[in-house]
Amino acid sequence: MDKERFTHFRSEFVQFVELIKKGNDIDAVLANFLRGYPELMAEFVLPDLVNVSMPGIAMEEGSVIEEESPKVKKGNRKPKNMEDIMRRLMESVKEQKTWKDYTDIKLNIANEETCLKTLKTLNEAEADARKRIIYFSCLKGQVFQRLREISGKKMSQLLKVTDYSQAHAYFLIKLHNLALEYNKLMYSNLPLRFFSINWQEIVSICKSNEIYFK
Repeated sequence: MDKERFTHFRSEFVQFVELIKKGNDIDAVLANFLRGYPELMAEFVLPDLVNVSMPGIAMEEGSVIEEESPKVKKGNRKPKNMEDIMRRLMESVKEQKTWKDYTDIKLNIANEETCLKTLKTLNEAEADARKRIIYFSCLKGQVFQRLREISGKKMSQLLKVTDYSQAHAYFLIKLHNLALEYNKLMYSNLPLRFFSINWQEIVSICKSNEIYFK
């Protein structure tokens, strides 16, 4: 990582921490951060180091050069399990329960019984909200697309007043457009990161199973 990239990384990391502190969805924030710095992902293969002789520097007599570790070729990476991705994707949109409206929750804390009941309701609301991350992400993608159409400005200019990076905004637009074609995807209860790291596979699965996802 060169100096310029490290400086940018430091700034992005501070923003990353602030977004989490503000209560933003961790999966979405992390996926967005990793898209800008793929070398931080476990499956990313770092470029091979090249032994470059520095001018004016000679190896001491008797120095031993360690044998290079076997290079990991791109073709040797562990392939993704398409069957597992397809199974999880299909199950995530299958027989989804009707979403409840929790906007009028009342904090009934009159006694021990009502407090416990209220906690249970809040837990259910929280769990339900987590299942809607794809739904709201698709809606945000629709808004970003519309904003770009009506403003006439570049996305980089529009994002200066938001907490979104350009890469994440474009990803949300892609997700929105895919959900327009395959409507059931909007109601998937999978985390956003699942879509970001398996994007090409998900597109391929949807094309091969159009009836199921429409």
